[in-house]
Amino acid sequence: MATIGSINQSLYTGVSGLQEVQTLLNTTSRNIVNAQTPGYVVKNEQAVSNAATGGVLAGPITRFINASLQQKARTNDADTAFAQARATALTQMDQLSGNPADGTSISAQINQLQTDFQELAANPQAAGNAENILNDANNLAQTFNEQTNAMLGLQRTANTNVVDDVAQVNADLQNIAELNKKVVAATANGQDPTDLEDQRDIAVDGLSKLMGVNAFIDNQGVLQVLSSDFKPLAGLYAETVTYNQVNNTVSVSGQQINNVNGDIGGNLQVLTGDTVKRLQNLSEVATKLTEGFQELTTSTIALNGTIQSPPPAATPDIAIPGTVTLITNAGNQYTATMAYRPPAVAGNAYQLVISSLTPVASPPAPSVAPAVTVPAYVAATNTGGLVIGTVDVTTNPPTFAGQQVQLTPTVAGQVPGDVEALTGYTTGLSVTAGATTPTASSVNNTMTLFTTMSGALPPFTGPFTPPYYSGTIELNPNISLRALAVGDQFAGTTPDSNGGAAAAAAAMLNNRQFAFTTTGIAGTATLGTASAGVTVGIGQDLANTNNSITGLTTAATQIQQAIAPQSEVNLDQQMSQLVVLQNAYSANARVVTTVNSMLDTLVNLVP
Repeated sequence: MATIGSINQSLYTGVSGLQEVQTLLNTTSRNIVNAQTPGYVVKNEQAVSNAATGGVLAGPITRFINASLQQKARTNDADTAFAQARATALTQMDQLSGNPADGTSISAQINQLQTDFQELAANPQAAGNAENILNDANNLAQTFNEQTNAMLGLQRTANTNVVDDVAQVNADLQNIAELNKKVVAATANGQDPTDLEDQRDIAVDGLSKLMGVNAFIDNQGVLQVLSSDFKPLAGLYAETVTYNQVNNTVSVSGQQINNVNGDIGGNLQVLTGDTVKRLQNLSEVATKLTEGFQELTTSTIALNGTIQSPPPAATPDIAIPGTVTLITNAGNQYTATMAYRPPAVAGNAYQLVISSLTPVASPPAPSVAPAVTVPAYVAATNTGGLVIGTVDVTTNPPTFAGQQVQLTPTVAGQVPGDVEALTGYTTGLSVTAGATTPTASSVNNTMTLFTTMSGALPPFTGPFTPPYYSGTIELNPNISLRALAVGDQFAGTTPDSNGGAAAAAAAMLNNRQFAFTTTGIAGTATLGTASAGVTVGIGQDLANTNNSITGLTTAATQIQQAIAPQSEVNLDQQMSQLVVLQNAYSANARVVTTVNSMLDTLVNLVP
C-alpha cells in the first residue's frame, strides 16, 4: 500500500516535471519567435535529474556555433567588403574613362586628332580643317584634366570612407568590450548569457565587414578580437584604432596593421593603388603625347643662303637672304634678319644669329608686338645679335639645333616672350668649297605643331588668323603647361601652309612607338594603343573584382549552409519539439491530478 511519503514524492516529481516542461516550452517558443531574427543562434535546453530531491530540473540554456566556420564566414565577409569597395570605385573609373565607340575615351580622341591631321594634310588651305584640330585638341586636353580631377575626387571619397570606418571600428570595439563584461557577469551570477553572446557575435560580424579580424573565446568566456595580423583589438577592454592620413596606414596601439582588408582595406586600395595607377597612366600618356609633338621635324624658320664647308675661322658673318617671321611663346610676331656666324676656330658648326628684330602686328589682337632690344650687331667682327642655334655642315643636309632665347623688352614691364627655335629646315641652303649642295630636308617651313609655353596663352578671340592655339593640357602631377598651335605662321610666303607638318603629326599619332613604364601600359606601343590599354585595363580590373564578389557570395552561402544545421532555428524541429513538450506537460499534469486524487482518497479514509 502506498505511503503518504511516496505519494508526496510522486506529487513533487509531477510538479517538477510541469515546471521543467514549462521552462523548455519557453525556450522552444523563444526559438520559434526569433527564427527570422538576424544573428540569432538557436537555444538548447535539456531536462536534468535532481538527485538531491528527486524529480527533474531544466538544465542551463546553451547555444552552439562552429567557431571554425564562423571565422571563415567573417574572413569571407571581409574579403567581400574589400572587393565591393573597389568595385564601387572601379565602376566610376570605368564610366569616367569613356567609351571608344562613342568617341569619349582618350584613345578615341587621339584617333580623332590623327584623322583631323590627315584631313589637314590632304587640304592644307582649308581653315575648317585647322579649326577641327583646335577643337579636338582642346577636347583631348579637357578630357585629360577631367579624368585627372575625377581620380583625385575618388581619392578624397576613399579617404573620407576610411576616416568614417575607423570611427565605427572604435565604436564597435567599445561595444564588444562592454558585451564581454556583461557575458562574464551573467555567467558568474547563474543568468542566461546567450542573448548577450548573440549580440556580441553580431558586433564582431559587423566589425569584420570594416576590417579583417580573428576572434576566439578564452577560458573565461571572453571573446578576444584580434586584427588580421593578430594584434589585440578588444577583450574586456577595447584598444583604439587610428588612421594616418599622411601615409595612409591604420594602426592599433602604435603598431601598423598589415593586410587590413574589409571596407577599410578596399578604400585604401582605391586611394593608394587603383587611382594612383590611373593617374600615373594619364600622366605618362599625356607626357608621351607632348613629347611626340615636341619631337616632330617642324620649324618657325627657314635656313637658306650660301655657306662654306668646313666653316672658315674668324671670317665675317654671312648674311641670310630675306627675312623670316619669328613667333614667341607669348604670341608676339617679329620680322627677323639673320646670319650664319663661323666658329672662332676651325670647326664644323655655324651659329645661327638674329641680327635684328622688328615688331609686327600679332594676331588675333591687332596690336603691335612689344619692341625688343637686340645686342648691337656687327657682322665684320662677329659680335652682337642673338644666337638661337647652330648648323652642323658635316651632315647632308646640314643639321640645325635650336635653343630657347628670352627676348629683352625695350620698355620695362612688357612681355615679348621667348623665341623657341625647335628645328630649322635647310631648304635653299647651299655649300661652297666643292661640297655637294644639300638637298632640302623638307619643303614645309610653315608650322609649329607643339611648342612649350612659359607663360599664359594668348587669347583666341578671332578672326580665324594664325597662329591658332588650343586649350592647355595641365595634368596633375607632372605635366607642364603646353599649347598646341596650328596654322600658317608664314602666311603668304609659301603655297604649302600646313600640309607637310600635318602629315607628320598624323603619322606620329598613328605609327610612332613610345616606351611606356607605368603599371598597366608598360612596354612599347602607339599613343592610341597605350591609352586604349588603360581603358581596357580598368574594365578588366572591374570584371575581375565583380567575379571575385560572385565567388565570395557563393562561398558565403556554402558556409552559412554548413553553419545552419546546428546554429540556425529549424522551424520543423522546433514545432515537433513543441508538440512533444506539450504532450509531456499534459502527462505531468495528469500525474499531478492523479496523485492529488490519491491524496484526497487517503485523507478521506482516515477516521
